[in-house]
Amino acid sequence: MERLAILISDFGEENDIMYTKEDIKNFRFFLQSNIGGAWRNDEIVCLCNPNKSKIEKLSNIECDYTITMVSSHGGVSKEDGQLYLYINNMMYKDISFKNQSKKQLIIFDCCRSYIPEEEYFSEKVIRESTESSEIMISDLYRNKYNDHIKKSDDGIIVLYSCQIDQASDGRNETGSYFINSLIEASKIGLRSKYIVTVKDALYLSKECIQKYPTNQVPEINAMKRNVYFPIAVRL
Repeated sequence: MERLAILISDFGEENDIMYTKEDIKNFRFFLQSNIGGAWRNDEIVCLCNPNKSKIEKLSNIECDYTITMVSSHGGVSKEDGQLYLYINNMMYKDISFKNQSKKQLIIFDCCRSYIPEEEYFSEKVIRESTESSEIMISDLYRNKYNDHIKKSDDGIIVLYSCQIDQASDGRNETGSYFINSLIEASKIGLRSKYIVTVKDALYLSKECIQKYPTNQVPEINAMKRNVYFPIAVRL
């Protein structure tokens, strides 16, 4: 199975949301863990403050399954009701992050308040190489993760870190409240299930996020489906 995770972050023009850098590290670590699907290094692309050219190329991607996570400033336009992401001094509609893959999970960790402000930073592509001594075990996790993707319905699922007219927040040292809550929720789900879907994790994340000093409420947008994409698995 061909799969790809694109993790995008932006620190803000005045480095006011440096925790987005931690979001990339935290979510990448989760994806590469066995329970997160044992994603390989070559299946993950990290983009920090990408320029317009890199963002535009995202729409041409076509794989069996993609996860696109965007951690940045954001805001909802009162004129058209669209969510806009602010990256590297540019504004992008949320639809800019959809691609050609039949199965897509898109995660927007950003504010959805009615405050259209432009804030952002410089460009860098992060690629790291790590080796695992648990190749055989990780293959079992990958296969289980892939099998569930194949069973899931085609289409796009979008996760939002908050509802419209709410702000999304976090801490520079540990990352955003939402991504940390989503990862925690995925692990909690595995206590009682062998496969945790994105719907399961989003529901649990609403409880996990309550321990943080924020009133944001995570939200999911998905067409009616029988089988949701996996976000965590166990053997």
